[in-house]
Amino acid sequence: MNKGEMSHWALVLVYSSGAIITNVLVAKGFFDTIPKSLEDAARMDGASHMKVFLSIMIPLSKPMLTYASLMIFNGCFVDFIFADLVLRTEETRTLAVGLFRMVNQSNSTEFTLFAAGAVLVALPVTLLFIFLQRFLVDGLTAGASKGYFDLRSHSTAVLNSIKTTSFSEEQESEVEVVF
Repeated sequence: MNKGEMSHWALVLVYSSGAIITNVLVAKGFFDTIPKSLEDAARMDGASHMKVFLSIMIPLSKPMLTYASLMIFNGCFVDFIFADLVLRTEETRTLAVGLFRMVNQSNSTEFTLFAAGAVLVALPVTLLFIFLQRFLVDGLTAGASKGYFDLRSHSTAVLNSIKTTSFSEEQESEVEVVF
């Protein structure tokens, strides 16, 4: 493995470890907002921990995972300072560092070429955002009208317990079940 490949692996290692640290905090904050009653209802239905995680928690966390992936990609793609420190040779430089070096020369008048390079830098980020935008919008509107999930399809144990419970007329007037 040559020195240029080692430099790129150093970037990958640092970007990955930094992304994990910051996004674990984002994920923890998001998972803390999911009601415990969702997991409890699924456990009452007989779901295992893995089934609860894969069937309820992961679908609910699509907006958070989308946000995290966009921020990781964008942060690594446009990073300048660390890439400039680590990548020393001309052929290993990233696009952002190469564009800066191009216009930073004392006799540089290549501003149209720099503008074309800036469009090239913005294009992958824009395309990724357009592709992942529906996941962000779905997450923002998920709780607007029917909550995080549809109670009728996910929790048969809760529904059966409500249906089989007999209430006196006095209790029925006090109990209101909203679906």
